[in-house]
Amino acid sequence: MKIGILVWDLNIKGGTQRQALELAICLQKMGHNVVVYTTFYNKEKCYSNLVSKLKISYLFREGDQNSGIGFIEKFCKSFFYSIFRVTKLIDRDLDILNVHDRHVFICGAIYKKFINSSATIVWTMNDLPNPNQGHNIFANVFNKVLFLKIIENPLILDEVCVLDRVNNGKLKKVYGRQGVVVRSGLNIDDFQYIPKSDFNKVIRIFANSIFFPHRRLEDIIVALNILEKKQINFKFFHIGTNEFSPAYADKIYKMVKRYNLNNNVRFLGAVSDEELINNYQVSDVFIYPNYPQTWGLSVFEAMACGTPVIVTTGCGASEVLTNEKNALIINPGAPNEIAIGVEKLVNSPALWKKLSRNGRKFVENSIRWDIYTENMVKIFSKALEINNDT
Repeated sequence: MKIGILVWDLNIKGGTQRQALELAICLQKMGHNVVVYTTFYNKEKCYSNLVSKLKISYLFREGDQNSGIGFIEKFCKSFFYSIFRVTKLIDRDLDILNVHDRHVFICGAIYKKFINSSATIVWTMNDLPNPNQGHNIFANVFNKVLFLKIIENPLILDEVCVLDRVNNGKLKKVYGRQGVVVRSGLNIDDFQYIPKSDFNKVIRIFANSIFFPHRRLEDIIVALNILEKKQINFKFFHIGTNEFSPAYADKIYKMVKRYNLNNNVRFLGAVSDEELINNYQVSDVFIYPNYPQTWGLSVFEAMACGTPVIVTTGCGASEVLTNEKNALIINPGAPNEIAIGVEKLVNSPALWKKLSRNGRKFVENSIRWDIYTENMVKIFSKALEINNDT
């Protein structure tokens, strides 16, 4: 099959970007002809080791998004202009167009309506979109008119894939469509397992996330304050850029200062893949407090490296995990439960080692990109067959 993968931006290291790129690489290995399309591209800021293996067709390199465009695109903040321009990039002879994230699913409809009516459109819906969630009032009107027409019309979107049962339920309740749950994965060979032996005197706690409000980093900071009052020695390290939500990042920095935790907390910013993996491996506990969060790939990256995870039920990853067997599962928005979880692991080295071993085994058996890709190909093939019969 000739398959197009469309993702809004490849200028950041995020879960959506990795998911789209890893899928494209696995599809290539299976012998499919794959092209990745994007609006904004920056090889250095994205996963350079992944994009270098693929054919990338892009609209703008980061830094020249507004070059030669002028008032119209600036006024619409790239929404109208870029949506139509990036759609025109897409080859006219695709069998499958797989669109990722809420920004570009409209491109699938435009492509099928005006460019290739025989194409099969499969939308990977990582987050349930909101038709009011545009860049400005004009984008909101555009979304309201097109969004409800597109998502409820099976003749435009042949299939919708979701990462968890929660989003599938929301999709059914709000828009009357039933999606297919497909769990994404990771390349297990990239995440070397380091067995846990004994705790150091200072517990190393780790979190990996771009600064956004739904990451709930404030819950971690409050939990750290609780741990310090209990005289548990720790160091907390966070990896993730603050450039997309600087106001939220500033809020977290001020919390750290207010609780007088500066000596115990380090924000490392954006780092290389090698440094990220090293932090997974050398940490004692990984915390994922996100809410709401569709999936949570970094949870499984930590588990693959042998680091026990504390994860909330506010993310899709918790749906496939078992409390005190391969993870500690807590309620979202509950800093006290984060602190209790860390304390439980510190006081029970046997549980800590058990979660380390079982976490790795679970990822090896269930959370791999080749499994994800095989499931996506089945969906592509079935949707293509149904589309050709209509």
